[in-house]
Amino acid sequence: MTITRTDVKLLIPFLLFVILGLWGSYSFPFIESHKAFTLSFKWFIVPSLILGVIYSYYSVFLRGPQQAKWRKVVGLFTLTLIFALLFLRSFQGYLVLCNAYIGKQEELAIRGTVHQLHYPKKKKPLNTYAIVVGFNNKEQSIKLDVPSNGYIIGQVFERKMRKGSLGLLYSF
Repeated sequence: MTITRTDVKLLIPFLLFVILGLWGSYSFPFIESHKAFTLSFKWFIVPSLILGVIYSYYSVFLRGPQQAKWRKVVGLFTLTLIFALLFLRSFQGYLVLCNAYIGKQEELAIRGTVHQLHYPKKKKPLNTYAIVVGFNNKEQSIKLDVPSNGYIIGQVFERKMRKGSLGLLYSF
């Protein structure tokens, strides 16, 4: 299979978009990434699906091998989901960067106790550790991605954080 100019024209923007978006997702050690993903899903699910269909259609029907139609349809559906999730995660990274570098930033001192731990069983690339920090009134809590699994339930969490223009908490 040879790589054509059209392949390069589609591949380079895709790789740049995804790599920079993923970098944005993981650029802060403390971040409310669950909230960022919710915003990303609300605002960018339709563009992600459209881009997913475009890239998967090109991959399956224009560049893929000759196969039965039903295989191509299954491939189109599967690749659309994969591409859409990649684009959605990349959009999340761009939202995190916009939150931190564009607009009004508010300095906050967060103090609460760790109520829940969300640690992966095995540490794999791109896995994150998360904690749920509750405050005195027990009704409010925040879920933060943290850089390590050095937290225990009941531990006091105290950190200076910033609330960005999109309402996401983050810290360097």
